[in-house]
Amino acid sequence: MRFSRALGPEHVGYHFGLLSAQRGLSGTFLAGILVILSLVAAWIAARRRPGKGHGLTALVCLALTVNSAVPAFTATERSVFQLGDFIRLEGLAAFAMMFTPQSVPTLIGVIWAASRVTAAKDHDPGINR
Repeated sequence: MRFSRALGPEHVGYHFGLLSAQRGLSGTFLAGILVILSLVAAWIAARRRPGKGHGLTALVCLALTVNSAVPAFTATERSVFQLGDFIRLEGLAAFAMMFTPQSVPTLIGVIWAASRVTAAKDHDPGINR
């Protein structure tokens, strides 16, 4: 997508899970906020040091999990996953194909980041100087 389309009148908007924004700057702004928060959370996680900063990582992962899981759970009966012309999954199988790659990794991120926050409480800062 070209940058000029993000600001142009033909831009359709931004839709990701529960989040949506109308066309124009609001969609670009919402997508930008998600990207920035995700990059900050990833940077904190990549530092691999226990600390309170992992609380932000846990919150971002939790928000992404809820954002992608709630629509998947509410539309389980209506879920359709189509791969090409010949493979079509419906119902619970379609739900599993949509939920697993979108929500499970961020749910694991919530658990991991929360464990890093609690590990920081037990961590003696004088040991690794």
